[in-house]
Amino acid sequence: MVAIENAIRVSTSESIVSYYRNKGIVLTSLKKPDLALKTYNTALQFEHLSDTDVYANVYYSIALLHDYNLSNKEEALKYYGYYLKAVKDPAIRPVQFEFVKNRMADLAKD
Repeated sequence: MVAIENAIRVSTSESIVSYYRNKGIVLTSLKKPDLALKTYNTALQFEHLSDTDVYANVYYSIALLHDYNLSNKEEALKYYGYYLKAVKDPAIRPVQFEFVKNRMADLAKD
């Protein structure tokens, strides 16, 4: 029973969102975008356990996946937008924040 309790505690820790995001990044690099997307969406189910900045990173990863791997401009724009809304302090990741704003402008032109 202790093992089960430990598994539940670990699986519901604040880090679970980062774990799923990292798994999604690996799946993306292995050219398994559909599995990566499912994994990122699983990360989003644990919103109540994590802070907004962690979610911003998941949104960013989903946007990149749609943009560069799935060629889905509309979904990429949607998730880039979620990223911008979720970022608490753009000064923490100014290059990434600017990239997203510029990429959204580029996608909107097409």
